[in-house]
Amino acid sequence: MTREEFARFLDRLRNADKNGQDTDAYPWRLSREYRHRVQLYNQQMLLYYDQLAITVVEVNKFFKHAESFATDCSRLAQWLRAIDTLNREADFSGFSSDPIFKVLQEEVKLSNFSSRYLMTDEMKSIDRAMYKFMEREKVARNLLKAKLDPNFIAQNTEVPLYMVLKLKEEMELAEA
Repeated sequence: MTREEFARFLDRLRNADKNGQDTDAYPWRLSREYRHRVQLYNQQMLLYYDQLAITVVEVNKFFKHAESFATDCSRLAQWLRAIDTLNREADFSGFSSDPIFKVLQEEVKLSNFSSRYLMTDEMKSIDRAMYKFMEREKVARNLLKAKLDPNFIAQNTEVPLYMVLKLKEEMELAEA
């Protein structure tokens, strides 16, 4: 997914709530999953940064097709069910024996689980990760200028080797 595609994807998610549309990122006929791991790829379909991943949770799909996820006992599914129970002000006693959900219940009282807040908070994390990666990429460029071995650079900057080699190629083309 390119940066432009990712930006369009985020805009779609943001505007879906405003327009009252169904916010399924992937329609049921295309994907029977409610949880998706999304990573960024550049225009050459190279992974932008392998440490950066976004998990998209299609909450509407989870509840719309609840019967399909009835056996899902993952912590995420449990949290979604607990949040839904609290939002509907239904009986929470089924969750009350779990200490994690006791904490959740207190947090729900203090929080407004708005998608805008969650997206803003997630974007801060993405921005931090991208900034950290750009700093590592800058260090990798400087080490390439010093004619150090790409394998050494990749190991010590945590920039994937294929990206170090791509940077080296770009720098060599710029010099030519």
